[in-house]
Amino acid sequence: MTGILADILTSPLLQGIIATLATVLGVVLFGKHQKKKGAEDARTQDKEADHERAAQIRDRIERARNNGGVHEFDDSGYRD
Repeated sequence: MTGILADILTSPLLQGIIATLATVLGVVLFGKHQKKKGAEDARTQDKEADHERAAQIRDRIERARNNGGVHEFDDSGYRD
């Protein structure tokens, strides 16, 4: 019985199938890793852009306050 099992396990066809499956699995896992890395990079770029826009808004508000365009209680929730 072990002779038949050894013949099956050492057959070139089975070795080829195992090699093919290992290659496909490697490609799939590499693709998933790259996709995750790309998503993290995009998220980081979005955060940086948001911080830059927030800094621009803060700068505009600060300039407007210094020029008298924005008053201290303008954002307190009261309407005229």
